[in-house]
Order: sequence, then C-alpha cells, then structure tokens
Amino acid sequence: MTPGTSIEFSGATTVGLVASIAPSTLFAIRFEKTKERWLIDYLHGGHSSSRIDETNFAPAGFFPGSRQETTWTWLAVVGGLLGLILLAALVDRGLSRTRPA
Repeated sequence: MTPGTSIEFSGATTVGLVASIAPSTLFAIRFEKTKERWLIDYLHGGHSSSRIDETNFAPAGFFPGSRQETTWTWLAVVGGLLGLILLAALVDRGLSRTRPA
C-alpha cells in the first residue's frame, strides 16, 4: 500500500477523506464547514488489510447519516439489558424450584 488520500464524499458543507500512512495505517477524517471555517468533525483510525484500503475504509459513523443515536435508541438498549436481567432471574428462580431442598 502506498501512502495517499482518497476523497470519499464531498458536499457544500461536508467533506470526507481517508488517508493512508505507511505501512498499514488508515485515518477517516470528516470536515464540516461552520461559520466559513472548515473544522474536523470526525476522526477514526484503523488498519489496512488485503481487503481494506483507503478506497473502501468506512468506519461506523463516518458517512453522513450512517450513525444516529436517539433517545429511543438508548431506551431500547436499556430495555434490552433489563429484559435480559429479568430473564436470567426468572430462569434462576425456575431452576431453584426444581432442585431438591
């Protein structure tokens, strides 16, 4: 892999670049234009392989709109965790009833 940069997407206020640095390090960088200044909005590092290089490196959240956590997302995560705890408690209770005293 030779060092280089690939423009993955660009728009009026957003530009996404992937840079490769020797020998196998990749960086995904997203710039946002805010008040006439370009600022780094996202930065993620990774490693290249035989299947991943600067032309197809796309970590979660890099592309605009690819990752959106909302209140409902977090409520679903907490609800799922509480559901697993409840299920484990019920299974444990059911197993304790079947054991001889």
